[in-house]
Amino acid sequence: MKYRKYKKDIRKTIGKNIRMIRIEHNLLIEELAKKAGFKYTKMKKIEKGYYKILITDIFYLGEALNVEITQFFKSL
Repeated sequence: MKYRKYKKDIRKTIGKNIRMIRIEHNLLIEELAKKAGFKYTKMKKIEKGYYKILITDIFYLGEALNVEITQFFKSL
């Protein structure tokens, strides 16, 4: 059970970091979703930590935001 909670915390932390970087880049969630090739609903779930994000999604978001993907893992 503790492992499941930890996985959920990881998703929320990654989502929070993605959101902060998106805001720093002055992008709306819709704009980032389009740049990364996602639907708005998927992007919203990623930022809230409700979506089991794939490593490929992380790479697409890194490219769309023009950042190193390690920034998504800060404070883990």
